[in-house]
Amino acid sequence: MNKLYALLSVRDGARDDILAQLAGDTRRCAESADGVEATLLASVPGDPILHLYRMRGYEVSLVLRAAGEASEAAELLLATLDGLGARLGDGIHADLSAAVFASENPVVPPPAQDTRYMSLMRRKLGTSHDEYTSYYRTEHARFGRECPGSTGYHQNYVDRRTSKQAADTLGFGIWDLDSVTEIFIPSAQTFDEATRNDPIREEAAIDEARFIDQPSMVGFCMSVAARLGNC
Repeated sequence: MNKLYALLSVRDGARDDILAQLAGDTRRCAESADGVEATLLASVPGDPILHLYRMRGYEVSLVLRAAGEASEAAELLLATLDGLGARLGDGIHADLSAAVFASENPVVPPPAQDTRYMSLMRRKLGTSHDEYTSYYRTEHARFGRECPGSTGYHQNYVDRRTSKQAADTLGFGIWDLDSVTEIFIPSAQTFDEATRNDPIREEAAIDEARFIDQPSMVGFCMSVAARLGNC
């Protein structure tokens, strides 16, 4: 399955307006583009995970999914969100918002779950994108499979060339990621409590240092605000 993430850095006080505007866009996406599944996500109030990272999280995310060949799916999904940044205007920081095109690997398929932890990661110096993806897929995946407090785990492998095209199409400033992790959870609080004192949190961080540029990592929890399809 192919995914297009529109990750929005929202200006203070504009979150509800952006969600309302995108709720309409989400419906139109699924209704007008055959084969597209759309999910609108909103940040979790009081997210206990945010403090673990130096970088700011995202307040709103629109995730589109489509099956088929990556090139055909990319064309369909990009056309669906063409000019999104301009439509949202001053409600977002377009330069801090991200567009990411990726292929989804449902390592542990989740049940229907409204909340997920998301981590956006970049490769460390001296590691190529292909080397990063290989290690992430074959070695680092065990931390998602064994993560306490979770009900599902997706790895998403970023297509950097198409992500750059997506950022240009949407009018966003950020695209140069290497992976997006999604861990599906009952709630942000449950996830934090399950992992806070578990050795897996430290072990995962040690493994991340082998291939991830840790200071640039972004991690946060989001809940479904609107959904059309099976996202």
